Amino acid sequence: MKAFRIAAATTALATSIAIAPGLAQANKKHPGNQNAAPTAKNPHSTKYIFRGIVVATPAAGATTVSVQIRSGNKAGVRLMGPSPVVASFILSSGSVVASWNAAGTSASAIAPTSLMAGDPVAITVWGPAKADLANLLNTTPVTRIDDVLNSTKPAGRLFIFTGTVVANDVATGALTVNLTGGNWRAVHAFTGLPVTQTFHYSATSTLLRFNGSKARLAVTPTFGAGDHVTIRVFSATYDSQSSTLLNTPAWRISNHEPARLVQQDIKKHNEHRM
Repeated sequence: MKAFRIAAATTALATSIAIAPGLAQANKKHPGNQNAAPTAKNPHSTKYIFRGIVVATPAAGATTVSVQIRSGNKAGVRLMGPSPVVASFILSSGSVVASWNAAGTSASAIAPTSLMAGDPVAITVWGPAKADLANLLNTTPVTRIDDVLNSTKPAGRLFIFTGTVVANDVATGALTVNLTGGNWRAVHAFTGLPVTQTFHYSATSTLLRFNGSKARLAVTPTFGAGDHVTIRVFSATYDSQSSTLLNTPAWRISNHEPARLVQQDIKKHNEHRM
């Protein structure tokens, strides 16, 4: 099975869209999430919802946000076509940006600069009923952006691995690395095993490339030999076998993530218990 096969998202349209990690849950409406209505009560307005991954954190005062669209509602999927696409959405003073809690029960307003590269989001745009994607993106500001990272993380325990790339097979989504460390449960799972191991990624994995402290979504899995990577895998229990961890598609793989950020995350997820 190819790692980058596109999962069916809208069967009514016979269209296949890769769904980002956790965004399957974002397809349902969060409790209390009343998407804003269009300002003008135009009977020909349509609600377009696009779901995907933030490509880069918007700068202060930014008037756009770049997102890799991977799925959406029927109207959104019809506009984007059969494949994931990177698009730039217009931000205005009327655009609402909200972050959901882990339970998915409430959201709080945040600044656009709080949207981080790699965050899964749902973008709502009210626009003309017969718009094309280019016209919608160029003329219509975003009504609402919901950051659903907290409420759509996979269930289970987080295993964090650090290492250097030995080889990368894009066709099968296989990333071979020499392991150098990780959080307690990751190190425990591979105690006594060779340091060279092959992990896997898929269309549901989020791939990030860091330039200093700034991250950007890697639209293609460009990992080169010698690159320093951090691999994050979710599994059901703290004592999962190495074979399970190697065959479970990584939740996130970061290229050249600053050691300071990695160590902060390891400290946060370093408990020795279930």
